[in-house]
Amino acid sequence: MTNRSPPGETPRLILTRPRIGENIGFVARLHANFSLTELYIVDPMEDWKIGAYRTGSMCRARLDEARILPDLDAALEDCTQVFGFTARSGSDRLALDLHEHLVTALPLAEESRGRLAFVFGNEESGLSQEETARCTRLFRLSLPGLTSLNLSHAVGIVLSEWLRHHRAPPAPRHRRHPLQDHAGRQRLAAAARERLGGLGFAVDDPHFDGMLRRLVESAEIETRDARILHKILKHLDWLQSRDS
Repeated sequence: MTNRSPPGETPRLILTRPRIGENIGFVARLHANFSLTELYIVDPMEDWKIGAYRTGSMCRARLDEARILPDLDAALEDCTQVFGFTARSGSDRLALDLHEHLVTALPLAEESRGRLAFVFGNEESGLSQEETARCTRLFRLSLPGLTSLNLSHAVGIVLSEWLRHHRAPPAPRHRRHPLQDHAGRQRLAAAARERLGGLGFAVDDPHFDGMLRRLVESAEIETRDARILHKILKHLDWLQSRDS
């Protein structure tokens, strides 16, 4: 195969709670194949290196250099764009088709000038609900047959799509404001819940809570949009105090 130079900054590759060491070794080989620079492993099984060394024998240095972290929050500490990959989609996890949407989402993530991470769940249950909530976007791979993929196969398909975007001619880009980071979206959700609750709205309704979580954590919110939403909430406070 032809050896080509990688794009400038590569995404951080994060495996959450992997249970099979051999899969970690295969992923390390992909990490080397695509010349990635960061491999983070969250809460792996004990003695994972035994199997990983066997399947990733050509890339043991990458396995030794991988960062091992206790939870996903620690792995995402400096990331503003987090792309999660899942085999499931539903009302509680809105996942976009990988082949259709990843290539269009990547330029937007790059324009935000923040660190980009690709997050994959474990072999048994994939990404948990808490982990998907940390993702700014979710993608699923639509297949004509069996939908379950080996972890390393899924990583390979995603990285191929990522590389395809970087080899394609750049699309015209429009100036955009920076995207709001995870902490800012959390503050916005908390402010909305507090102010609407003060107005008597049923914020304890699980349907409202799910809607707010999907809106604030899944949607792409620019910092200027967040400022306007905060102003709207403050105006509600002013109206309440004026009428009281």
